[in-house]
Amino acid sequence: MSQTLESPPLPSPATRAVASPWILNGWQDLLLFIGTPLLLIPVVALTQQHFSPLEFRIWVGGLGAMGHHLPGMMRAYGDRELFRRFRVRFVVAPVALSIAAAVCVYNDLAALSLVLLLWGMWHGIAQLYGFARIYDAKVKSFAPLTARLDLMVLTAWFLTALLTDLRMPLLLRSLYQCGLPLLSPGALSAIRIAAWCATALVTLAFCANALGQRRRGETLSGSKMLLLATGIAFWWYTSVGIPSVLISIVLNELFHDVQYLAIVWIYNRKRVNSGREVGAFTRYLFRNSGAMIGLYVGLVVAYGLPATQINAVGKTAQQFMGVLIATSTLLHFYFDGFIWKVRERTTSEGLGLAGRTTPEAGQAAAVQAAPTPAPASAATEASPQGSSHALKWGVLGVLAAGMVALQFKGPVEGLARSQNIAALAPGSFEAHFDLAGELSGAGRPAEARQHLERALQIDPSDAEAHYELGRILLQQGQPADAADQLRRSLKRTPRSFDAQLAMGRALSEMGDAVGAVEHLRQAVELKPGSIPAHMRLGEELGDMGQIPAAAEQFELAAALEPRDASTLLDLGRDMLKVNRVDRAASLFERALALDPRSAGAHNGLGICLARQGRLDPAIAAFNRALQFDPTFKDARDNLDRALALRARK
Repeated sequence: MSQTLESPPLPSPATRAVASPWILNGWQDLLLFIGTPLLLIPVVALTQQHFSPLEFRIWVGGLGAMGHHLPGMMRAYGDRELFRRFRVRFVVAPVALSIAAAVCVYNDLAALSLVLLLWGMWHGIAQLYGFARIYDAKVKSFAPLTARLDLMVLTAWFLTALLTDLRMPLLLRSLYQCGLPLLSPGALSAIRIAAWCATALVTLAFCANALGQRRRGETLSGSKMLLLATGIAFWWYTSVGIPSVLISIVLNELFHDVQYLAIVWIYNRKRVNSGREVGAFTRYLFRNSGAMIGLYVGLVVAYGLPATQINAVGKTAQQFMGVLIATSTLLHFYFDGFIWKVRERTTSEGLGLAGRTTPEAGQAAAVQAAPTPAPASAATEASPQGSSHALKWGVLGVLAAGMVALQFKGPVEGLARSQNIAALAPGSFEAHFDLAGELSGAGRPAEARQHLERALQIDPSDAEAHYELGRILLQQGQPADAADQLRRSLKRTPRSFDAQLAMGRALSEMGDAVGAVEHLRQAVELKPGSIPAHMRLGEELGDMGQIPAAAEQFELAAALEPRDASTLLDLGRDMLKVNRVDRAASLFERALALDPRSAGAHNGLGICLARQGRLDPAIAAFNRALQFDPTFKDARDNLDRALALRARK
């Protein structure tokens, strides 16, 4: 092709208009796709004052993470043209994935957690990569090398962040629970060095390519560069700048959800307006009406709402809900891997890219990275691409089965696993907190205390860690120090039943009866069905001389029908303290029905009988108590007194 110095002809008025580099416009793109983290960080920080990180995670995980699956499902099953093309996948995938999820949930297999963790991170990477492809298409940048480097730089920076102390425990715990051997500090150091070297090389290649584009006079999408910068920076901020992994997950989930819900709304509106073949419900929901945005968000919230109640139901219901949530998540990851393709004509039209894509660009462009390219024709499932798709997923299935087999072989014991993770990630709050739990469960409270104190050095604001440390200090006979920790916990989570109950005990041991009663009343209000809370409050009121109020609390506890002999025994003793002899006798009898060899229950029943003037059966009860525990001094003393009383008659 010859080159001249002649000026190019002036474009006609019809071609002078410069295409927008934005999906919507500058400020809307910054709000919904690029600068969203700048809004989310202060909003979440302010909201944290009213919710614990766990409550945050439950609600965002339900309404956001679970809820945002719905739009993808609506497209998969509501877009007639799309369903015809991928009908086999849309029918087979829910069945296969629900079976896999059920097997994992009901057998407590860690392979599911590992898959969700890694696939979820890839899903987030792929969404940012997809937006990068859209922004490149907006400026007609279709170089395959650019697309590959975009994906590589995102993957490298995300994976490197996964190896930081904050993120590592999540990955290590899943790997170890699957049965993989413990990693040595030297091996982890080598992996981190290799990851940083690879990230540096990829980043240099990315920057060199961008400079090359500018030198060649190619248009470089500033929108895309902003997107990649904010996406990577936000991921790193949440990976190293926030001690709470729960808040980190919440922030990333919100960013992902806002982007996803916005782009799906835009896409479906364009599909409906263009007259494409979509279902009646899709045509109704995404019509030109502002009120439909509220309905759209409402449906998303409704779909996710059941997931927020998973901790409020029994174990059987929790397992069932766990299967549903896992299946929905896996389907979301899987469907989004192939239904959002920029190279597809209908998708490009829905994203406002009609006429801006090329066949070459299609080879690397996808709103969600897919395991295999989506076919360009309607005959998909029997095509070579469909066979390749099945083969790749078969390989993944074999790998997952291998993980399951390793777990059945036997994972590393929990305490050793937690000790290894804390050694590999010493800067992780979660690692020290989990190790403290294992040590406490193993009867090693002093060591557990050390790791809780280390965890609180990393994140001084964590309410649960303050509660656990307060509980251990109570066990060690330090009620004043325990009360200090519990106050800090209650400052963040005033509606914590456990913290209120423990605070009541701590103040009681410090001699502050009024303060103890105040916190115990709050515990009862938070959990009226708690037998220990009613009993503890009754005991405190009894010690203050408020006998009728104490008896009322004991009666409330008894009305809750305790099911174990130990609780019935303690409650019977409490009833004796407030002179409810008949009620105490019935409680001791119920305790003996559950544990006929309980010396304490026989002794308590003997006391009741003696107070009722029935000395012979009382003496028999004391003798039975001594039969089961010959060293029981109280029973021996009670027997002697009963014999003396009978002798005087």
